[in-house]
Amino acid sequence: MPAGRGKVCEACYWEGVLRKRITLNQAGLGACLAEHFESFSQWLAATRGTFRAANLINRYLAFFQEMDRLWGRLVDYKTLLGHFHADGLRRFRLATQWMEAQGHIVIDDKLREADSEYERIKLIAARVSSQLPNDELWFSYRDKLEARLAAGKITLRTMRLTLSASADLLLGRTGKDPDSTLSQVRLDAYLTEKPGQRANITGFVNHVNATAGMSLSIQMSSRDARRSRRRRLERSLIAMMNTPGSGSAFLRKWARAAMPYFHDCRLERRAVLVEKDDGLVIYMGDLAYWIPLPPSPGSPGRCA
Repeated sequence: MPAGRGKVCEACYWEGVLRKRITLNQAGLGACLAEHFESFSQWLAATRGTFRAANLINRYLAFFQEMDRLWGRLVDYKTLLGHFHADGLRRFRLATQWMEAQGHIVIDDKLREADSEYERIKLIAARVSSQLPNDELWFSYRDKLEARLAAGKITLRTMRLTLSASADLLLGRTGKDPDSTLSQVRLDAYLTEKPGQRANITGFVNHVNATAGMSLSIQMSSRDARRSRRRRLERSLIAMMNTPGSGSAFLRKWARAAMPYFHDCRLERRAVLVEKDDGLVIYMGDLAYWIPLPPSPGSPGRCA
């Protein structure tokens, strides 16, 4: 027996505290929710221990009081989510875990994620509305995306990411020209600082051009240009592999596409091409380059 406890041990003391708090809190609930509050308290003590349950139980009274005020009973997960939203239910996580464990609700992860996305979009809209109360560009674009979402053409997450990037651009969140109006200068500055937002911002820029009669343009970055060029060369090589040819003309055509793809340099007009084993050696000046040979007609192909 710890000193100072008299005739009550540590475990009995906290059991007494928990019982007093349960009884006091039940007085503020209707009969149905009071019974469920008792069940939740016992589950909390069994899963988290009496000490922790006694210190947590008062925090969950507000959750049961709100259900008592609105419905007078336990309700399904969709109804809870519609009122408390994902952030609110997160604050009462143990209560929803108890409801799920007892079979009162079935937690739907997709519904929860959708609710979180909608709440984030509301926050973005509030930010735009507070700083640009008379601007219609962002809100008309939001309406356009909502129509596409309803038609199943985009996902809710795509909508949120696009609206977030559009709001940042519209509000000048790059820090370089916070007082300027939407312009090509601002767009270029935004994409210089956040090149990864290029895809998210394209639709909004097109909407601005069509709605406000502007002529903003998204310049392709040097990295994107290199990727686009490499994909184009790769398609050319695959096309030639699928329809193989023969002769010096075909080999030179192959080399023109293969040299920039494999070695990032152009095939010179005076380059000398020599077949060696399964490769093609290209002599340009004092340098020699090797590229794989294309498949020959009727063969399974020599390119790895």
